[in-house]
Amino acid sequence: MNFEGGYFVTPNLGLGLFLNYHSNHEYIPRETFKIGAGDVTTDQQHTMFQLPFGAAFRYSFTREGQFEPYVSAKLGTEYSEMSTYMNVMKVYDRQWGFYVAPEVGMNIFFTPEKKFGLHVAAYYNYATNKSKVLTYTMDGINNWGVRFGVAF
Repeated sequence: MNFEGGYFVTPNLGLGLFLNYHSNHEYIPRETFKIGAGDVTTDQQHTMFQLPFGAAFRYSFTREGQFEPYVSAKLGTEYSEMSTYMNVMKVYDRQWGFYVAPEVGMNIFFTPEKKFGLHVAAYYNYATNKSKVLTYTMDGINNWGVRFGVAF
């Protein structure tokens, strides 16, 4: 999920704020692994929760007409929680990191007045968060994707 708002300080350069939410899940079938001096046999549900927020910078190639292509960069911080659920037990690590995300996209408005339209974008993001949960480690988080939404 992505929320973003801003203001054009020049006809083509916009500045604003963003807040995103990402959640990824993976089921791990039953296995036996070592924890300290003992062994544990269980299935697991791995979860990665990400909450990046910060400043957004956008350059629109044109703001004339109903099609507005742009490039964007988002800079900020990211809170993350890497966790694994084992039946009734949860093991987790919470971290903060630096966040950066380049993006290319387009707003497509239905009318020349540009009151409502579609938003399409392709993005990549990277955060410097590091975590260790049980035998699993993470050194940096990255995602890529395509976003569809509304523009107004």
